[in-house]
Amino acid sequence: MAFFSPSGKAIAAAGRPTTLGKDPVADLIRDNRRRGIHPEWDTGMPRYHHSAPIPWEIEADAWVAMDRAAEPAPATSTLEECLHEVRGRSGG
Repeated sequence: MAFFSPSGKAIAAAGRPTTLGKDPVADLIRDNRRRGIHPEWDTGMPRYHHSAPIPWEIEADAWVAMDRAAEPAPATSTLEECLHEVRGRSGG
């Protein structure tokens, strides 16, 4: 079986899984430490190195944009209205 990344590259095979005994948590911790892996409570959380909090002005603009994107687009009821709108944009 082969796995591929979204860009189409083959993903290398992983090592053999840890054999788990009566205390699987302790077995996984031991195996991780043996490999030099030291997960912490926040390991699975996103990290934002060297970045300041997003300024409120930018966040507010993003919320407004998302709200607008969620609104249904106004429907043009007739072909005449549609043509009028297009002609108005093109200057003709």
